This record gives sequence, C-alpha cells and structure tokens, in this order.
Amino acid sequence: MSLYSAQAESAAVTAAIATILEVNPPANRVATITQWSIEFTGISATDVPVIVQICEVTAASAAGTGVTPQSMRDGQVTVASAAKKLPASEGTVVVLETHNVPPSSGLVIQYPLGREPQVQGAAAAAKGFSIRANRGTGAAINANCTIEFEE
Repeated sequence: MSLYSAQAESAAVTAAIATILEVNPPANRVATITQWSIEFTGISATDVPVIVQICEVTAASAAGTGVTPQSMRDGQVTVASAAKKLPASEGTVVVLETHNVPPSSGLVIQYPLGREPQVQGAAAAAKGFSIRANRGTGAAINANCTIEFEE
C-alpha cells in the first residue's frame, strides 16, 4: 500500500460542528487511516474545550476547497483519493471517535497495526473519512488538520 497525507491549514473552527477535512477514495478503492491530527491556534487554556470528531463519511459533503494529498514515500503511485477542506455543507457521517481538546493544544492519534479504520470508496466519492470540530462558545480559533492514509 502507498502512504499519503491530506492537510487543511489555517481552517476556521466554527461554533457549530463542521467538517474541517474530508478524504474520499474512489469506487472500489480502500483507504486506511494510519494517523490523524489537529492543532489549534487558541491562546487561552481556560476556554471551553473544542469537540473534535473523526467520522466515516457515508454520503459526501458539498464541494469545499480542494486539497491535493501528498505522497509520504518517494516513488509511489499517484494518489487516487480526493480531499477537500471546509465543505459548504455537511455530508452524512457516522462518528467513530469524539474528543474534547483544549483550544491552545492539539491531538495526534496513531492506530495500532491491524486496528486502523478503513473505508471502501463508492461512486461519486460518496464515502470516506472526515475530521469535524466545534469550538462552542470559545474564542475564534483556526486549526491545522492532517489525515495520513494508505490506499
């Protein structure tokens, strides 16, 4: 399998749950998350925690800003999956994990071998993975977000 990284940099975190980054493999291609991360630009550790979710997408979100996944290893085949940040509207998701993260901090999750989340792509990029966040009543912040995946 080949390893890729999709990133959303300086993405605004809203006061309602919203997708920051989404990766959608093409039909009949399996994507496996090996690691994901999110970091916030907040300066107050006493602000309310940011709710962060990693989700399986079962119906893709509306078009956002396209992101080109980058190869993590030299000489790999070209990535087939599509990625986007800050889509205009939410797709249909199944929440896999929820975390409360201080807005002046971040989170890195690495999955043990053989226990990584996987999704098989569907027509029209209708399946995939996403990271969503909600700052609630906290101060305005941005996030840097990454999904590393194999396909």
